[in-house]
Amino acid sequence: MLKVLSSLALVLWLAVGVSAQSPEPKSPPATFDGKSWWEDVKVLADDKLEGRETGSPGLHRAQEYVIDQLKHLGVKPAGTDGYYQPVKFVVREISERIPASLWFTRARPFR
Repeated sequence: MLKVLSSLALVLWLAVGVSAQSPEPKSPPATFDGKSWWEDVKVLADDKLEGRETGSPGLHRAQEYVIDQLKHLGVKPAGTDGYYQPVKFVVREISERIPASLWFTRARPFR
């Protein structure tokens, strides 16, 4: 989850830099504005986004927020699908099941 938040914050930060270089920026910031950056962090870290798990409704709301911010800054889409770029994810899960062979074992004292 922290990776997603960090990635979204990085995208917003990069968008500010790119928008300042675009030929027709709408309202480029003259300097880094920590207050507006913190507002973005608060929105993206809000519980309403439900942790932003991959494929979740909270992630989709976070994506829409970032895209709206990019559009507001005048950043043009550069993905293969507008502002989106497909990425393959590999899912790994840890099984916490206890093997049957350990069900009835007795603990031995440490020597």
